[in-house]
Amino acid sequence: MNSILEAVPPLSKHQMIVIYTAIVTVFLILVSPLLSPVISAVIEPYWDAGQCEECHSSFQPFNIIPDSPTGVPEGQEFDYKLIIENPWKHDIRDIQVTIDLTNAPNIINLEAVADTTVIEDFDGNIGAGSQVSGTVEVDIGASEILFQMYYVDPLLFTGDLNLEVIGPNGGSWTSDLTDTTEVIHIGQDEIMEEGYGEYSWAITSEASFRAVEYHLASTIIISGGPIIIAEMDDIGSREEATIEFHLGTNGKGDNEISYIVTGEAYHDHSEDETDADTYTVDGRSSINVGDEYVYSKPGRSISFSTGLWYVGRIMAFATTILFLISFMTGGSILPVKNWLNGRIKNRVKVHCTVSKVVVLTALVHLIVLYAGLYSGTYKGLFLGSTSLILIIVLGATGAFRKKIVERIGERNWRRIHFWISISVLVIVVIHAVMEGTDLAFLRFWE
Repeated sequence: MNSILEAVPPLSKHQMIVIYTAIVTVFLILVSPLLSPVISAVIEPYWDAGQCEECHSSFQPFNIIPDSPTGVPEGQEFDYKLIIENPWKHDIRDIQVTIDLTNAPNIINLEAVADTTVIEDFDGNIGAGSQVSGTVEVDIGASEILFQMYYVDPLLFTGDLNLEVIGPNGGSWTSDLTDTTEVIHIGQDEIMEEGYGEYSWAITSEASFRAVEYHLASTIIISGGPIIIAEMDDIGSREEATIEFHLGTNGKGDNEISYIVTGEAYHDHSEDETDADTYTVDGRSSINVGDEYVYSKPGRSISFSTGLWYVGRIMAFATTILFLISFMTGGSILPVKNWLNGRIKNRVKVHCTVSKVVVLTALVHLIVLYAGLYSGTYKGLFLGSTSLILIIVLGATGAFRKKIVERIGERNWRRIHFWISISVLVIVVIHAVMEGTDLAFLRFWE
């Protein structure tokens, strides 16, 4: 048996450099996650942040864990908490949390304020065929926006002025003519969909020969009603944050609190930060207002697809480590072979057993990733499947060695088996660096 697995015929100096470089590179890849904080600190200034949604199917960038009692005595105050958990490698930015007490008649917002109104007036003249514009800042808590534009001199009304409003996310509204007034009304549902921030208005004159004096009034109503909106600081990779709402009770009954959390996920392996989409995660909490206080600590669970993602990453490292062991115990490198023969009694058996396990872990790596978060995408599929096919071919050349040797000779079989191994090492390195989650920090060129 040992004579069959003699070292590959003498290799040139350049070939040995390639082999040792591949081995050292694989080793560095295996230990590089331990060094990622240091490496990240060095190359982070050169990164551009960007989206994650192109890499994963049904991507959910954060988890929401309600932390509140399920039963509260009548007349007692309590804190309703939401834990925002970020188990991923991206950051969560621009986080906005909304809770809705509409279906919670026995729960009141103790921090609510009376309805307030913010009015801003704009006056000016607009020439024939020209346009004037401005902005209005709409803060969190706004429940209604009203724009009213009319002629300062009603006698000069001709209907030649048009009013348009554009929201911070590109939504637009055009005015309806009421008597001699152009009116735009934006309700709470529209505000929540469009977002808070800067709303731009523009008045366009279609008059052909004269200037017109106009007056524009913007009215923003900030409601103290059942909807509570708050903002949070950014949440970093593998961090979590908690937001609290101080609530009270009034009367007895079953109540349902709805929550909506929006945020943008930025990861350092994409191209353009400004293209990141807003993600929304929502849910409900049931709270009974009665005679007793009932609370249990919220459980932490990993979703099925996230669990598969973790298993897939573990299988990737296992495959790489086991393949390196298989390569080193194969007897292709004479100094390593001689050293192992003096320390491992059944080196050849170890090589064959480990090689079979490599095929299994590589298959599991592929299946669990594309059965979970990478379902419906082609992320990493070309290089990953290429290395898997070569691993299977490599296993086949080992399993059917005798028949192959009878046809092409032992020397040619050994060369084929050896250089397929080298090809797998090279492709695995490229695949891990170019497409691996845990080595994303090495992709400084993105």
